[in-house]
Amino acid sequence: MKLTLSLLFTIAIMSVEGFGPCSSSSPTHEHGSWYGQSAFCEPDYSVLSVCGSGTDANCKTQTGNKAFNIIGCSCSQRWAPDFNETLAKWYYGTFGEQVSCPGNQVVVAICGSGKTSDCKDDQGNKHCHGVKCAPIRYNAAYVLPGNWLNGASYGATISCGKEQAVCGLCMSGRHGDCNKLWTNVKCCNVAPKSGQE
Repeated sequence: MKLTLSLLFTIAIMSVEGFGPCSSSSPTHEHGSWYGQSAFCEPDYSVLSVCGSGTDANCKTQTGNKAFNIIGCSCSQRWAPDFNETLAKWYYGTFGEQVSCPGNQVVVAICGSGKTSDCKDDQGNKHCHGVKCAPIRYNAAYVLPGNWLNGASYGATISCGKEQAVCGLCMSGRHGDCNKLWTNVKCCNVAPKSGQE
């Protein structure tokens, strides 16, 4: 049997108090896709946590099913990312590369690969992983400088905290390329501006 190393991302959609144009009782959502394909947050949502797989699909959905590219997103009552295609852009990296969003932007979609570079940009070039970054709508909040977490092995979820959003991503190929681990995220605090509290 041919073994392929695929990266599975589970970005848990967390409905936490104060996140998203949604109530704190909003249900958890998941969006899945195969490696090399993109998984998008819904409008007004941003990425909060990530799970990456190893040789097999090691991350499970909330229903127990396995897939290769699964995301969910957080939402806020006080700010939201702007999904305008002229503002939201993709940024790509090779195996083990830390890809960060530009200033005052958060991740709203992710693409991940298997053992080869499967994520294609608009020119057809292939990359290990990519993040789609979007600015905060109406410039209603500051995305503060973030910190990279310690990383996670395959099958483990790595999460940002309350009042945060994922603003950078590192993914791996056959080996643990992100400082000997498979997945890492950069977490940024999101602070509403005066009048948005």
